[in-house]
Amino acid sequence: MSGIAGFVSPYGHPPLEWLARVLAHRQIRARVAIHEGNPTLGYSASKEVQFWENGKRFVLLDGYLLQQPAFEPESFFQTWQGRSLPDAIAHLRGSFVLAAWDGERLGLARDGLGMRALYHGMLGDTLLFGSEPKCVWSAPGFSRQLRPAALAEFLTFSFIPGRRTMLEGVSELEAGHCLEWMPKSGSLGAVIRRWFTFAEQPAAPNSDPDGRWPETFASAIVKAVADRGALAPPREELGVFLSGGLDSSIITAELAAQFPGKTIHAFSIHFGKHLPNELEFARLAASRTGVRHHEVEVRPRNFINRLEEISAALDDPIGDPITVPNYLLAEHAAQRVRHLFNGEGGDPVMGGPKNMPMLLEHWYQSGPPDPLFRERAYLASYRRAYEEIESLLDPDFVRTMRETADLEGILTPFFQSDIPADFLNKLTLINIRLKGGSLILPKVERMTAPHGLTIYSPLFDENIAELSFTMPPRMKLSQGVEKYLMKKCYEQRLPPEIIHRPKSGMRVPVHSWFRDEMRGFAFSLLASRKTLSSGYFNAKRVKELLNYRLEEANPRCGLRIWMLMTFELWRRRVLQD
Repeated sequence: MSGIAGFVSPYGHPPLEWLARVLAHRQIRARVAIHEGNPTLGYSASKEVQFWENGKRFVLLDGYLLQQPAFEPESFFQTWQGRSLPDAIAHLRGSFVLAAWDGERLGLARDGLGMRALYHGMLGDTLLFGSEPKCVWSAPGFSRQLRPAALAEFLTFSFIPGRRTMLEGVSELEAGHCLEWMPKSGSLGAVIRRWFTFAEQPAAPNSDPDGRWPETFASAIVKAVADRGALAPPREELGVFLSGGLDSSIITAELAAQFPGKTIHAFSIHFGKHLPNELEFARLAASRTGVRHHEVEVRPRNFINRLEEISAALDDPIGDPITVPNYLLAEHAAQRVRHLFNGEGGDPVMGGPKNMPMLLEHWYQSGPPDPLFRERAYLASYRRAYEEIESLLDPDFVRTMRETADLEGILTPFFQSDIPADFLNKLTLINIRLKGGSLILPKVERMTAPHGLTIYSPLFDENIAELSFTMPPRMKLSQGVEKYLMKKCYEQRLPPEIIHRPKSGMRVPVHSWFRDEMRGFAFSLLASRKTLSSGYFNAKRVKELLNYRLEEANPRCGLRIWMLMTFELWRRRVLQD
C-alpha cells in the first residue's frame, strides 16, 4: 500500500528523518526528495506513487485512476495555470490523492468520494500534508493539542466527521475537494474548493415503475468491478471480504462471474461458536459463486496485546469495533492475495437501515416542536453516546467543550440546502460525505495498508453514486424494502436467504467481551489513575460503565467502553498533556 507526505516552506524545512519515517508502518520504501530554494519543498512517497517532474514542476499521484486516456501532466499544468485547479482535475475518477507544484503554488486534491485520505496543517509558515494525520502532527515542533469539540463528535459518531480532526491545527481535505496554497501568502492564503459534486436529476416519470433502471444499475456495478479487477496483474489471485450481507455477496458474485480463470478467495470472520455470526449466509454466497472460502475466528486473545499497534494504524481514532476484526482479517488475507475487494458502499449510496426511521421522523415529527429535530434524530440514530456526552465527561472539560461543540451544526447545511431536494437524497448525501468519506473509507484503507494490500470498494464508484441521485428515490427504498434496486438486480444470482434477509450488520460482541475476556484490560486502562486524572472523563460514570451498572433498558455499555478505550489509547500515544 502506498502513501505520501510532504511540506512546502518559505524558510528551511523540518528535520528530514521525520519525513522518511512517518509512513514506515505502511510497509513502504519511501523515496525522499528535497528541492532547496525559496521556497523549499520536500516529499516522501512510496515506490507505487506515480511521479512526474519537469524543471520546477512536479506531480505526485497516489492511488489509481479509472478513466482513459491516462493522466497527462502537461495538460494538467496548462489547465491549472490557464483556468483553475478544479478544472484541471474535473475529469479524474478513481481512488487517489494528488499533490502538485507548479513553481509557485502547491495544489492538493482528493478523489470525489474519498477513497484515499489527505491531511494538512501549518507549522509556522510551513504547510505540511500527507496520507494520515501523523504526517502533520508528528513533525518536530508541532504542538499537539486536543480540539475540545472533537471529543463530543467522537462520542456521537465514533469518528470525526468532515474537515476537522482530533487535533487543533490538523485538517482533513474533504472528499471531492482541492486546496491551493502560495508560500508567499502565509497561512491565510490557502484556498479550499469543492471540485466534485452530485446533481439531483430525477428521471422523467413513465408507465413502467422500474423502467430501465435494473439494467442500467446492474451495468454500472459490472463496470465498477471490471475496472478495478483489471488493475490487478493478470495471473494474480483476488480476494474479497465476504460478510454474508447483500453488498459483499454482490461483489463476490461479480468477481466470480467476471474472472472465471482466476482463483477468488473470500474471507469471512466470526467470533467463536458460542456467539452470533453470519457464517450461514457467507457460506451460502461462497457456495453459490464457487469461490474459495476462508473463515477466520477473532477473539480478544488474538488482538488484546496488539491494540496499541492497531490504534497507531488508525491514527485519528475510530470507535467502531469492526476496525480490529478488519485489521486481523486483512492480515490473514495478505498471506494469499495482494488485491482485495469489499462490499462497502451499498448502505451509504443506496440506502441503509437508518433511512426509514429518519423518513418517519421527517414526516411525523415526534415530540415538541424543534427546528433541529432532524439533526437530533440523525445524531441519535448512531446509537453511540450523543444523549449522554456530558455525563461521560469531566464537568470542567464539559464547560470548555460547550464553547466550541456544535453537533447539530454539522448536519444543518445538508438539511437546509435546496440540492438535493428529495429528503431521501439528502440522507444519501450525508451518508456518503460524512460516514463514507470520514469513517468507512479511511477505516478500510488504514486497516489494510499495513499489510501491503490494495483495497477496492466498487460500490463507492463515482458513476454508481451519481446514478443514485438521478434515479427515482423509490429505487433505493420501496414500500419499506431497503436497497430495492440492488436486490432486484441480483435476485436471480444470489440465494433468496441473502436477498430477503433484513440488514443486520457485523455485530462485534464487545458487550460480551467486556464482561469476560476483556474485562481486566478495560479496567486496567480506563479505571487507572493515569486515565481518570487526565481531566477528560467522569470517573464515576466510567466505573458504572465498566461494572455495567446503568439504569437504561439498553445501555450499550460495551460499545461505549470500546469508544472510551479507543480514545484513551490514542490520547496516550499522541497528546502532550
